[in-house]
Amino acid sequence: MKKVIEIELPDFIDDSFISIMSLLTPQELSQLKGVATGLLLGSGRYTVDDITAIICKGKE
Repeated sequence: MKKVIEIELPDFIDDSFISIMSLLTPQELSQLKGVATGLLLGSGRYTVDDITAIICKGKE
């Protein structure tokens, strides 16, 4: 089953980035979750608790 979501993207994310994302398989896309989580933790702006709260909110 495919899920359609609408998100606002910043201007610096261009069409080529979106095109590249559309080429990824479902397995490759699921791996991005870990990469994004690592980037957020590494930035120091978010804690594990912050990220967990966001993920749990999205499952409601």
